[in-house]
Amino acid sequence: MTSPFSCDILFQDMEKLRNQLDRKEENVHTEKVIHIFLSDEDSISFS
Repeated sequence: MTSPFSCDILFQDMEKLRNQLDRKEENVHTEKVIHIFLSDEDSISFS
């Protein structure tokens, strides 16, 4: 199955976001969102 984007780039971007939020209170919420995003790959839809 091919994707219109590179997973490597996607993961790098998420790592950057996590690093940026590392000292913010909402980081915990962000981690949950990222986890949900990653665990729901089959039904991802970009709006």
